[in-house]
Amino acid sequence: MKIRVLGCHGSQLPNHNTTSFLLGKNILIDAGAITQVLTLRQQLLIDYILVTHAHLDHVRDIMFLADNLCYAKRKTPLRICSSRGILESIHRHLFNNVIWPDFSRIPSAKNPLVKFEILSPGRQKTLGDWRVRAIPVHHT
Repeated sequence: MKIRVLGCHGSQLPNHNTTSFLLGKNILIDAGAITQVLTLRQQLLIDYILVTHAHLDHVRDIMFLADNLCYAKRKTPLRICSSRGILESIHRHLFNNVIWPDFSRIPSAKNPLVKFEILSPGRQKTLGDWRVRAIPVHHT
């Protein structure tokens, strides 16, 4: 399995992207650097984003990715996976129809472009060919 570092910097500078790791072709750990690194064809392959925490350097490209997938008329949802609190923060503060459209209701609530999936601490979840387990940690 190939792991590609799309970014691992705490801020954005030329050739220094914020945090994002691509596992294989369809799973991201964090979403700090997606749309400026991956082609649209590569972006369309992303099925899951595992979000470690809701700091902007780890989530900033989720909105732009959703926008690109919407305009490309993607038929399957992008699944954003994390703890309940992190997902609530992303939804409340980013996908809120103020900062960005609520893609969990576009094109419709029954057929959304973005789905939020809770990862319960300690429980294993299968994402495609991967099995993941959320482990709570403290980050300032």
